[in-house]
Amino acid sequence: GKLLRNWLSKKISSELIYLDSNARSLTSPKIEVLTFENGIHSHEKAAFILAMSSHHWDAVQAHIQKSCPTASIYKIDHS
Repeated sequence: GKLLRNWLSKKISSELIYLDSNARSLTSPKIEVLTFENGIHSHEKAAFILAMSSHHWDAVQAHIQKSCPTASIYKIDHS
């Protein structure tokens, strides 16, 4: 996750928002991590990278599609 975050922050000029159900324990002075409820907002152009175990994908994808129906969703399985 950290490698992907660093690579993306160097390659794109768009805003990056990090979401995790354990946002409080992951937030640091350098990186703010938001909960899904606080971080998913409808944007005309949005992409989500699901870097989690695949058994969470369906629930998270449904939540994203409800809140941001035009978003692109990419999946990375690290289980």
